[in-house]
Amino acid sequence: MDENLEKIKAKIKKLLALSNSPNPNEAASALKMAQEMMAEYNVEKFEVGNINISEEKTPSYGGNSPPIYETLLIFYVSTAFGCKYIHSYSRENYWKHIWVFIGLSHRAEVAAYITQILLRKLKTARKEYIKSLYRVRSKYRKTQRADDFCKAWVSTISDKLITFAQTSIEEDVAIESFVNKNYPNLGKLNSTDRSFGRDIDSYKGREAGKGVQLQHGVGVHNSQGSFLIGG
Repeated sequence: MDENLEKIKAKIKKLLALSNSPNPNEAASALKMAQEMMAEYNVEKFEVGNINISEEKTPSYGGNSPPIYETLLIFYVSTAFGCKYIHSYSRENYWKHIWVFIGLSHRAEVAAYITQILLRKLKTARKEYIKSLYRVRSKYRKTQRADDFCKAWVSTISDKLITFAQTSIEEDVAIESFVNKNYPNLGKLNSTDRSFGRDIDSYKGREAGKGVQLQHGVGVHNSQGSFLIGG
């Protein structure tokens, strides 16, 4: 069945190529046939075109309602790499939550890789900052202040995340089609914001974030990626 489907996709791809023919009758006929086959076999255009959309996953540390600083980091990374992000759960373990990056294969791969390292560094920086608040007796107050520290840390990192990729309209449509087909029941993500509002926590977070560096073009998995150094 899979082999037959691949043959069908190959035929649809040829028809879509013919739809760009300078002969209007040939182009219209090819496009009509391609659309009919796509509808009959439930094949989306992104599955047969030159745009290779895929998804890459990385762990989430925030549970069902991730903290606002984690969501902000995911937003900045996905924007930089031209991806769409989804907060979901692991199919292997329902209790483990994950972030899913959807986009061009190499972009999604690097976005997930960078996020994994940044979240680990942020988790370590957060623990160290909470330790420095030894004079604060309230555990919840420590959590609030550490959240402000993390938000400032992420904000500083966002300034270093160069926009590596600008997506085309065709690419955006392909990503949206992929999401609609594979995640038809998406809901709204609710993030947890426990900010306290002390300037000193934000200042410390910005200072800590300055120590993390991103270098463009150094191979992680391919030459089009980025590699995290420093910090």
